[in-house]
Amino acid sequence: MWGSDWPFVRMDERMDYGPPLTCLPRWLPDPEDRRKVLWDTPAQLFGFK
Repeated sequence: MWGSDWPFVRMDERMDYGPPLTCLPRWLPDPEDRRKVLWDTPAQLFGFK
């Protein structure tokens, strides 16, 4: 599951999530794995439909 600590950590500078998101295809080259990480697991954990 992909997650962040926003908005719970108050930092002086804003976190830019663009660079990590551009790395996802390299970290998870299989689109089905990316779907599991970004959608299926959070949906199951938090009860999204």
